[in-house]
Amino acid sequence: METASATAHRLGIEVIDRHARGNEADLVHELLSTPESTLIIWHHGVMAKLVGQFPVDNPHDVPPVWPDKRFDLNWLLIRQSGPQLLHRFVAVPQMLLADNVDLTQ
Repeated sequence: METASATAHRLGIEVIDRHARGNEADLVHELLSTPESTLIIWHHGVMAKLVGQFPVDNPHDVPPVWPDKRFDLNWLLIRQSGPQLLHRFVAVPQMLLADNVDLTQ
């Protein structure tokens, strides 16, 4: 909650904390039924499982696991236009520290 609260405050959005770890399917179902963009802050150990539940048009780009030593990545799911509900997966390093290296590849 500390990361979520600080990030939400900076973005001026509300933290909604009604989905517990292990309940990713309900979270995905809720998010797929809303047209709004959503920021998800989740435990990095299950992010690949969470992202894997979304319909993505580039599933081969989704890493099978979140790298254990990376805490500065943003995984984006960008809704694609068209008749099907699909998302494009993109990994974006935050590069917050001077010595950070892009290790997303």
